Amino acid sequence: MVNFTQHTINTPYMVGPVHCYSATINGELTLFDTGPPTEEASSYLEEHIDLDKLRHVIITHCHIDHYGQAMWLEKRGDATIYLPFRDSLKTSLHGKRMHGMYRILGDLGFGTAYLEELQKIFNTGAILPPFPKNYKIAEQRSADKKYRREDNDRNKYSLFLFIKPRCNEHPELINYYRSGKHNTG
Repeated sequence: MVNFTQHTINTPYMVGPVHCYSATINGELTLFDTGPPTEEASSYLEEHIDLDKLRHVIITHCHIDHYGQAMWLEKRGDATIYLPFRDSLKTSLHGKRMHGMYRILGDLGFGTAYLEELQKIFNTGAILPPFPKNYKIAEQRSADKKYRREDNDRNKYSLFLFIKPRCNEHPELINYYRSGKHNTG
Protein backbone atom coordinates (compact mmCIF):
# COMPACT_ATOMS: atom_id res chain seq x y z
CA MET A 1 0.00 0.00 0.00
CA VAL A 2 1.28 3.42 -0.96
CA ASN A 3 0.39 6.37 1.26
CA PHE A 4 -0.13 9.68 -0.46
CA THR A 5 0.35 13.08 1.14
CA GLN A 6 -1.86 15.84 -0.20
CA HIS A 7 -0.28 19.27 -0.56
CA THR A 8 -2.42 22.39 -1.00
CA ILE A 9 -0.82 25.34 -2.77
CA ASN A 10 -2.42 28.74 -3.32
CA THR A 11 -2.67 30.08 -6.85
CA PRO A 12 -3.30 33.57 -8.20
CA TYR A 13 -5.98 32.09 -10.47
CA MET A 14 -9.75 31.97 -10.16
CA VAL A 15 -9.55 28.22 -9.55
CA GLY A 16 -8.11 28.98 -6.10
CA PRO A 17 -5.80 26.58 -4.28
CA VAL A 18 -4.67 23.42 -6.06
CA HIS A 19 -3.50 20.07 -4.77
CA CYS A 20 -0.48 18.01 -5.61
CA TYR A 21 0.46 14.70 -4.04
CA SER A 22 3.64 13.02 -2.93
CA ALA A 23 4.37 9.39 -2.11
CA THR A 24 7.31 7.09 -1.68
CA ILE A 25 6.96 4.32 -4.25
CA ASN A 26 9.51 1.49 -4.32
CA GLY A 27 11.65 3.62 -2.02
CA GLU A 28 11.65 6.60 -4.39
CA LEU A 29 9.99 9.93 -3.60
CA THR A 30 7.46 10.85 -6.29
CA LEU A 31 5.53 14.09 -6.74
CA PHE A 32 2.30 14.22 -8.73
CA ASP A 33 1.88 17.74 -10.19
CA THR A 34 3.83 20.77 -9.01
CA GLY A 35 1.53 23.72 -8.45
CA PRO A 36 1.64 27.10 -10.23
CA PRO A 37 4.73 29.04 -11.34
CA THR A 38 4.86 31.30 -8.30
CA GLU A 39 7.46 32.01 -5.64
CA GLU A 40 4.93 30.87 -3.04
CA ALA A 41 4.65 27.47 -4.76
CA SER A 42 8.41 26.96 -5.04
CA SER A 43 8.81 27.97 -1.38
CA TYR A 44 6.06 25.52 -0.41
CA LEU A 45 7.77 22.68 -2.30
CA GLU A 46 11.13 23.50 -0.69
CA GLU A 47 9.54 23.41 2.77
CA HIS A 48 7.37 20.29 2.36
CA ILE A 49 9.18 18.05 -0.15
CA ASP A 50 12.69 16.71 0.34
CA LEU A 51 13.91 17.89 -3.05
CA ASP A 52 17.25 16.12 -2.65
CA LYS A 53 15.38 12.80 -2.40
CA LEU A 54 12.80 13.58 -5.08
CA ARG A 55 13.24 11.08 -7.96
CA HIS A 56 10.08 11.42 -10.07
CA VAL A 57 7.73 14.29 -10.95
CA ILE A 58 4.62 13.15 -12.78
CA ILE A 59 2.56 15.86 -14.43
CA THR A 60 -1.05 14.69 -14.80
CA HIS A 61 -1.87 17.33 -17.41
CA CYS A 62 -0.28 20.56 -18.55
CA HIS A 63 -2.48 23.24 -17.07
CA ILE A 64 -0.40 26.04 -15.61
CA ASP A 65 -1.40 25.18 -12.02
CA HIS A 66 -0.30 21.56 -12.47
CA TYR A 67 3.05 21.90 -14.28
CA GLY A 68 4.09 25.44 -13.31
CA GLN A 69 7.09 24.37 -11.21
CA ALA A 70 8.28 21.55 -13.52
CA MET A 71 11.12 23.52 -15.08
CA TRP A 72 12.19 24.86 -11.68
CA LEU A 73 12.23 21.32 -10.27
CA GLU A 74 14.22 20.12 -13.28
CA LYS A 75 16.87 22.78 -12.58
CA ARG A 76 16.72 22.25 -8.81
CA GLY A 77 17.48 18.54 -8.65
CA ASP A 78 17.85 15.16 -10.31
CA ALA A 79 14.19 14.13 -10.48
CA THR A 80 12.93 12.75 -13.76
CA ILE A 81 9.99 14.75 -15.11
CA TYR A 82 7.17 12.84 -16.84
CA LEU A 83 4.64 14.53 -19.14
CA PRO A 84 1.52 12.99 -20.67
CA PHE A 85 2.07 12.07 -24.30
CA ARG A 86 -0.46 14.53 -25.73
CA ASP A 87 0.99 17.35 -23.63
CA SER A 88 4.49 16.44 -24.80
CA LEU A 89 3.26 17.26 -28.30
CA LYS A 90 2.43 20.76 -27.05
CA THR A 91 5.99 21.28 -25.95
CA SER A 92 7.62 19.75 -29.02
CA LEU A 93 5.33 21.76 -31.33
CA HIS A 94 5.21 24.94 -29.20
CA GLY A 95 6.95 27.23 -31.70
CA LYS A 96 4.76 26.02 -34.55
CA ARG A 97 1.60 26.46 -32.44
CA MET A 98 2.56 29.99 -31.43
CA HIS A 99 3.43 30.94 -35.02
CA GLY A 100 0.03 29.63 -36.14
CA MET A 101 -1.75 31.63 -33.43
CA TYR A 102 0.02 34.86 -34.45
CA ARG A 103 -0.82 34.19 -38.10
CA ILE A 104 -4.52 33.67 -37.28
CA LEU A 105 -4.61 36.83 -35.15
CA GLY A 106 -2.92 38.75 -37.96
CA ASP A 107 -5.50 37.41 -40.43
CA LEU A 108 -8.23 38.63 -38.04
CA GLY A 109 -6.86 42.16 -38.24
CA PHE A 110 -4.59 42.45 -35.21
CA GLY A 111 -1.71 44.74 -36.07
CA THR A 112 2.00 43.95 -36.09
CA ALA A 113 2.73 46.12 -33.03
CA TYR A 114 0.04 44.31 -31.01
CA LEU A 115 1.30 40.88 -32.09
CA GLU A 116 4.89 41.81 -31.24
CA GLU A 117 3.79 42.97 -27.78
CA LEU A 118 1.76 39.77 -27.30
CA GLN A 119 4.78 37.70 -28.31
CA LYS A 120 6.92 39.52 -25.71
CA ILE A 121 4.36 38.68 -23.02
CA PHE A 122 4.28 35.01 -24.02
CA ASN A 123 8.08 34.90 -24.10
CA THR A 124 8.26 36.01 -20.44
CA GLY A 125 6.61 32.76 -19.35
CA ALA A 126 3.92 34.67 -17.44
CA ILE A 127 1.10 33.03 -19.39
CA LEU A 128 2.68 29.71 -20.30
CA PRO A 129 5.69 28.82 -18.17
CA PRO A 130 8.34 26.96 -20.11
CA PHE A 131 8.12 23.20 -20.23
CA PRO A 132 11.03 21.23 -18.83
CA LYS A 133 13.74 20.56 -21.42
CA ASN A 134 14.36 16.94 -20.44
CA TYR A 135 11.33 14.81 -19.82
CA LYS A 136 9.97 11.37 -20.43
CA ILE A 137 6.53 10.30 -21.54
CA ALA A 138 4.35 9.17 -18.62
CA GLU A 139 2.11 6.65 -20.29
CA GLN A 140 2.66 3.92 -22.81
CA ARG A 141 1.15 4.55 -26.21
CA SER A 142 -0.17 1.95 -28.55
CA ALA A 143 1.49 1.51 -31.92
CA ASP A 144 -0.27 4.63 -33.17
CA LYS A 145 2.03 5.45 -36.06
CA LYS A 146 0.47 8.87 -36.52
CA TYR A 147 2.12 10.07 -33.31
CA ARG A 148 5.12 7.74 -32.95
CA ARG A 149 8.53 9.28 -33.33
CA GLU A 150 10.89 6.35 -32.88
CA ASP A 151 13.97 8.53 -33.33
CA ASN A 152 13.00 10.64 -30.30
CA ASP A 153 14.54 9.45 -27.01
CA ARG A 154 11.59 10.92 -25.10
CA ASN A 155 9.45 8.08 -26.41
CA LYS A 156 11.49 5.43 -24.61
CA TYR A 157 8.98 4.67 -21.92
CA SER A 158 10.27 3.72 -18.50
CA LEU A 159 7.15 4.54 -16.54
CA PHE A 160 3.55 3.59 -17.18
CA LEU A 161 0.84 5.50 -15.37
CA PHE A 162 -2.85 4.72 -15.47
CA ILE A 163 -5.41 6.86 -13.64
CA LYS A 164 -8.88 5.51 -12.89
CA PRO A 165 -11.79 6.87 -10.82
CA ARG A 166 -12.07 5.60 -7.26
CA CYS A 167 -15.07 6.12 -5.01
CA ASN A 168 -14.84 8.04 -1.70
CA GLU A 169 -11.05 7.87 -1.41
CA HIS A 170 -8.34 9.54 -3.42
CA PRO A 171 -9.77 11.06 -6.60
CA GLU A 172 -7.73 8.61 -8.61
CA LEU A 173 -6.31 5.14 -8.33
CA ILE A 174 -2.77 5.11 -9.44
CA ASN A 175 -1.16 1.95 -10.75
CA TYR A 176 2.52 2.53 -11.04
CA TYR A 177 4.53 0.16 -13.18
CA ARG A 178 8.28 0.36 -13.11
CA SER A 179 10.84 -2.21 -14.08
CA GLY A 180 8.16 -4.88 -14.21
CA LYS A 181 7.04 -4.23 -10.62
CA HIS A 182 3.49 -3.20 -9.87
CA ASN A 183 2.21 -1.17 -6.92
CA THR A 184 -1.29 0.07 -6.32
CA GLY A 185 -2.08 2.97 -4.03
